[in-house]
Amino acid sequence: MAWTSQSAVGHTLELTETLVVVKGDGTYQIDMVCDLDALALGAPPSTDNALLLADLQAMDPTRRAALGDKLQNFFARRVRVLIDGQTVRSLISFPQTGTAMAFEGEPVTYFGSVARLEGRIPEGAGGLQLRASRALPPLLISFIHLGHTVDPPRLPVEPGADSVELRLDQSLAPSQQASASWQILGTYLLLGFHHILPAGLDHVLFVLGLFLLNPGWRPLLYQVTAFTLAHASTLALATLGYVTVPASLVEPLIALSIAWVALENLWWQRHRATPRHRATSRHRDAGVRLLPRWRLPLIFALGCLHGLGFAGALGEVGLPSQQLLGALLSFNLGIELGQLSVLALAFGAVGWWRHRPWYPSRVVVPASLAIAAVGLWWTFERLFL
Repeated sequence: MAWTSQSAVGHTLELTETLVVVKGDGTYQIDMVCDLDALALGAPPSTDNALLLADLQAMDPTRRAALGDKLQNFFARRVRVLIDGQTVRSLISFPQTGTAMAFEGEPVTYFGSVARLEGRIPEGAGGLQLRASRALPPLLISFIHLGHTVDPPRLPVEPGADSVELRLDQSLAPSQQASASWQILGTYLLLGFHHILPAGLDHVLFVLGLFLLNPGWRPLLYQVTAFTLAHASTLALATLGYVTVPASLVEPLIALSIAWVALENLWWQRHRATPRHRATSRHRDAGVRLLPRWRLPLIFALGCLHGLGFAGALGEVGLPSQQLLGALLSFNLGIELGQLSVLALAFGAVGWWRHRPWYPSRVVVPASLAIAAVGLWWTFERLFL
């Protein structure tokens, strides 16, 4: 099968957009947006839709029907509808099968992008919940009950967890509203962490570039503080709509910033080895002497750039109106915890030998060269591919 991955932008949060509708006839309808062709074929979600469609169309009809059955079994096992805490059986269908068209009228997918679960609500039922396994990305649920959107309108739900209970008297109970608020904050914290580990390889490489300049705690503290203050500021400004910069500009510059920091590490390693620098550095502050004097302003500027990248990812999810500030702070805290985890892993892996004379030549130089090469390739890829 000729599958190729699309160019990775690096600032996306995979979410399963989910719409739960409770109808006046006593039934429910749940539409989940997924890349069904990729799911059926076991391909990465980033695979080109045209290639997936070509593979499916070339199949024997019997085999294609078997893949449809496989998809139905997947959602039957992995997605549970709970009414008053009990699992109810849902009819599973893919309403866009064979009809998902591009603007030119040509099909772009075979199974479409919507998995639909339908069923009847038992008479006298009090509440409805949804649970999806860890085989799916986090859910982003909107509830509509009898034609009215339930507040809060979008509830993120981490994989494997139960959603808040939609009370079938058209509202969330007060205790459930409090539970929903804490669940929102916790989910945005996890989303922020997930955007660093494991999804934010570009940010991971940038933080490792900071670590490699000098793994001493004080120089690293100065750099991480400058980076944190900068990206927290632009993340807030961009998310709240005060700053708008197109992703087509931000993404290549972020990739270039990774290469720049790594190449500067190489230059600084060579500069520190000169007799003149060794003589003058003895009289400087123990933490600052191991940083170029332009390093902190540079890191702050690059941190502002990375904050715009974080904002692009958060913009895909959106912020709940009633928890706007709390969700924003939770997402940012998750990012910080992710960065600290990267630094802890780096210290655990190579920090033990940072005072050895061979550490710069055997660790800093080859690692910085590798990071610079990846950053330059991403810059080219995001500009031209």
